[in-house]
Amino acid sequence: MFCPTRELHQDRETTIAKPPEWGRLWRYCVALLSVAAAGILRGMLDPGLGNHLPFGLLLLAVALVAWWGGSGPALVTVIAGYLTTAYFFIPPRHAFAISGLSGWVNTLIYFALSGGLMWAATTRRTAQRHGKESEQIALQLLSELQALYDQAPIGLCFTDVNHRYIKINEQLAAVNGRPVADHIGHAIGEIAPELAGTLQPLLQQIIARGEPINQIELRCRLPRDSRCERYWLGSFHPVKDEEGTSLGVNTTMLDITERKRTEAALQFKAYALAQISEAVAAFDMNGRLTYWNPAARQMYGYTEQEAMGRTAEELFQYRWLGGQNLPMAMAALFKTGFWRSENIHKRKCGEELLVESSTSLLRDERGEITSYLSVLRNITERRRTEEAIARHGQRVELLSQTAAHLLLGDDPPAVIETIFQKLQEQVQVDVYFNFLVKD
Repeated sequence: MFCPTRELHQDRETTIAKPPEWGRLWRYCVALLSVAAAGILRGMLDPGLGNHLPFGLLLLAVALVAWWGGSGPALVTVIAGYLTTAYFFIPPRHAFAISGLSGWVNTLIYFALSGGLMWAATTRRTAQRHGKESEQIALQLLSELQALYDQAPIGLCFTDVNHRYIKINEQLAAVNGRPVADHIGHAIGEIAPELAGTLQPLLQQIIARGEPINQIELRCRLPRDSRCERYWLGSFHPVKDEEGTSLGVNTTMLDITERKRTEAALQFKAYALAQISEAVAAFDMNGRLTYWNPAARQMYGYTEQEAMGRTAEELFQYRWLGGQNLPMAMAALFKTGFWRSENIHKRKCGEELLVESSTSLLRDERGEITSYLSVLRNITERRRTEEAIARHGQRVELLSQTAAHLLLGDDPPAVIETIFQKLQEQVQVDVYFNFLVKD
């Protein structure tokens, strides 16, 4: 499993310099040289010391080597020093045998003190090494945090209890129209008087209560352009020391001006669509309804809550006319970006409507298709009226033809019979014409 914290720690460990091999060998050489130096110096003092304090100078060598070279060289110093002293300075001399109680006591004291010196020096050396490593890690963390602070896409700053800038990144400094260096040590009112009236009371409230305020929307005008109104989403967190004393406030500011403009534009479009007298429906690329205007609610009988998230098939229960089908329609839509057709739709109550659908693709700023919008017109009554007008025209034409045949024909009964058959087929008025023929 990937663990960023563990890998980061490992990376930092690899950056800590480790002593090369020649450095380790040099420490062991120094250990042996220190034993030789202590032995030579003890030999020079031997006429005055005799058999007393045989390990005194060696203990000093052990302490120095343990502090400088670590436990390994110190152990070499202890063993080499014991052999040197036992051979040259403990009776019987020039032999490794120890005789007498004083010799054994000196030896035991030497090993006990050497062990204590090694432990103390090694502990101190380990603490120093860990402190140095911690310092390197802290410096690296500080460098990373500083880089993050400087490169963050949002505005960041820290102000003290007097509202003076202690730290600020370039993003927020650019909002004020001045470089970072000009902010440090100066109050908000000195740098951006236009913002002081909004920010200072808010910061004072946070310092007084000691509680953060998150995701608060602010509106202000930029110092560099007072005509440009901007919107910000700010979060403010109080900073305290170990005793609970307030030190200042950490502030993060996210510019949401473009988002607010987009929201306003969408609200305007939604309002405009809501005023359209024709039904409007929008669907995402999964075919699910995402917009349903009031005219659509009135036309189909579904409320917005009932319609949202449903597919066109579920809402309209449509039937295709003129040999069209869904694959044909979608192919034309994606090819030209627009498609129009007439279908039979069903309202919620089951009533069938003849609907003219005009569908267009909607794209985002990158030109990618995000959804499609349909304008739906109920043309049921219009089609009935058109059909009635057409039938009326056919009747007028037939009546005109009838009058012409009656006036010009030689055999009126035969003419009437022929015209009656045609009218009977088209307008079904057999009773009326039976009456005429009979008379």
